Amino acid sequence: MYPKARDAANVAKNQSPMTQSNYGSGNNNYQIGSIETAIFGGSPTGQPIELSDLRPWRSRGEIERTAELAQLDRWRQESGDRWAVIVGPGGAGKSTLASQWFDRSQKSQAWAGQLWTDLGRGPSFAEVARRAIVQFGAASQEQAERLEESELLRRLLVTLQQRPCLWVLDNLETVLEARELPADYQDFWRQWRSLGRGAAGWVLFTSRDLPTEMAARRLDLTEGFDPVQGARFLEARGIRGAEAELQAFSKRVHGYPLVLGLAAGFLLAQFGDDPHLSKLPADFFAIADQHRDDPQATLETVLRWSFERLSPELRDWLGRLCTLRVAFAFETEDDPQLLQTLAGRSFLIQDGLPLADRDAPRQFVYRWQPIVQQFVQRQQPDLIEAHRFAIAYHDRQYVDYGKWQTKADIDNYIEKWHHEGELAKLTGDRQREASSLTSLGIAYYCLGQFQRAIDFHEQSLAISREISDRKREANSLGSLGNAYNSLGQFQRAIDCHEQHRMIAYEIGDKQGEANALGNLGSVYRSLEKFQQAIIFHEQCREINREVGNQREEAIALGNLGNVYHCLEQFQQAINLHEQSLLIKREIGDLQGEAASLGNLGNAYFSVNQFQRAIDFYKQSLVIACEIGDQAREVSSLNNRGMALEILDRLAEAQTDFAMARDLFRQLGQHHYAEIAEQNYQRVTQALQTPPPIPTEKPRSPWWVRLWRALRRWLRRLFDSP
Repeated sequence: MYPKARDAANVAKNQSPMTQSNYGSGNNNYQIGSIETAIFGGSPTGQPIELSDLRPWRSRGEIERTAELAQLDRWRQESGDRWAVIVGPGGAGKSTLASQWFDRSQKSQAWAGQLWTDLGRGPSFAEVARRAIVQFGAASQEQAERLEESELLRRLLVTLQQRPCLWVLDNLETVLEARELPADYQDFWRQWRSLGRGAAGWVLFTSRDLPTEMAARRLDLTEGFDPVQGARFLEARGIRGAEAELQAFSKRVHGYPLVLGLAAGFLLAQFGDDPHLSKLPADFFAIADQHRDDPQATLETVLRWSFERLSPELRDWLGRLCTLRVAFAFETEDDPQLLQTLAGRSFLIQDGLPLADRDAPRQFVYRWQPIVQQFVQRQQPDLIEAHRFAIAYHDRQYVDYGKWQTKADIDNYIEKWHHEGELAKLTGDRQREASSLTSLGIAYYCLGQFQRAIDFHEQSLAISREISDRKREANSLGSLGNAYNSLGQFQRAIDCHEQHRMIAYEIGDKQGEANALGNLGSVYRSLEKFQQAIIFHEQCREINREVGNQREEAIALGNLGNVYHCLEQFQQAINLHEQSLLIKREIGDLQGEAASLGNLGNAYFSVNQFQRAIDFYKQSLVIACEIGDQAREVSSLNNRGMALEILDRLAEAQTDFAMARDLFRQLGQHHYAEIAEQNYQRVTQALQTPPPIPTEKPRSPWWVRLWRALRRWLRRLFDSP
């Protein structure tokens, strides 16, 4: 979890710094087996992609549907219902229209918040609701995750009633069950329909299928573009022909943007120098005439016609790509323009990423339109190779548990393990399926989505029991206990950890037993039963010392130090953190060393030795910067800023708060970024003049770095067989 920032509503002298906790290793890490698959050339874009917020890019030849946009404007301006649904078959341009209105509405209304949510991966309503209340400023991420689903729904409805927020839920059909909303989405929809009249917020849905009860505010895109718009669409893509011919062709294919795009893509690929409409084969026109009264059949048949006219290489690539759920970008050595070619043929959607520098070259990512992806999947004999390809793709930027720096790292981890799980299901590998579920549970736990983590760990637990894998069963119970602890369901957490402890003891897993004891200590610390917490952490330390696991022994010492800190026995806490620090330095655990230094800073902060606290925060910050631990870096900056402010070194505090704010934003922790911004504004007001913000990160002196390198070399020398 990312560290917590202090509440800026309280003055610095009444606050404690962020706690840099040590956690027992209750979660098991599984190695990733080697996969034989395609070899990639080039590199993906280095810019993180927010999976759920990516919406259609304003592309070349995009046509605005003025009548439909005007209708949405009229509904928005009315004082009645505050919702609408855009309905139409795949390829009709629903998402593009919604994106146009998303941008257009900003010019006529000052929204307090806007959120685009792509439901293409089928998330639960609780997941998207939590993101919404955080985005709309109604809760921090941590607060949102701790809300029960009933309270979460109430908070979201109140927020949309009171604040002018725009929320677009795209691809609603992916969560429908026989055209019915699932129970959790239906609860929201029915209450918003009854409570939302005259509210400040607005909700826009897009869906291929019309959900039951949503007919009153439907905007149909059954016919796609009108003939004039269709002709302009073709002309913008370079297709030649008389205006009347282009309009007639558009009318013939119901004005569907996807069908028009497929036709244009074929002409440009085959007749690049002269892509005249008349060169389109006669059988294409026969398709349109055959299904004149069935637009969906026209689309399906044109997709097949276009797919069959791709080269075998392009069809193979579509087959490999067809299970990817999120935007992607890469180049191959043989064809650097592969993805651009497939987008030009309208089999992929090309999106431009926002540019931080207007002079920088445009970067593109690619994604599937659901109806095209489903069509391509149906053309494959099975999806085994597609999932293997997806695993290989996500492996290129894979960051393992415990080393994540940004939400993008976790998102990529989730996608990799999703495909691992799907592959395991197809191949009947139950152990691998359980491993993937455990990994997904870990990822959602670290995102603060504790209930979703529990769902995955319970599935893993069921499989582990089914295949009689007791060690995996114990690990799943430990992970469940951690999630229940985070939800404040402490008795359930204790029950899970006790079961974990019992199984570990029965199978002779000393490390698992130590992990269970450490996790029990954490639960009792949460319950403020500190003496019991001390007993469990002491037992955890003894077992780790017995088995020779110095890293876990150091973590147990740190956890003990944090418990004594809670008891305000600060000298004892300092002694324990110093012991933990000594071990971490001996074994070369730089990340753990930075944590212990931060904990020592917290202890000295609590006894009002602010300069000593600053010294420890600085040492922690230096190491965090050197090893790229941004979560530790931002907590050290924030904590040092607090100590500096107390000592009235306001200019230095101002710099630390500004750097913490910027790093919180980079990490996607916008709530904490706002708190850091408030801290920054407070000290700025006291100073009256903001100094420049340095960007150079601190480094250890050269002799310290040399000694560390020598120490690592000696360890490798003597540890080698």
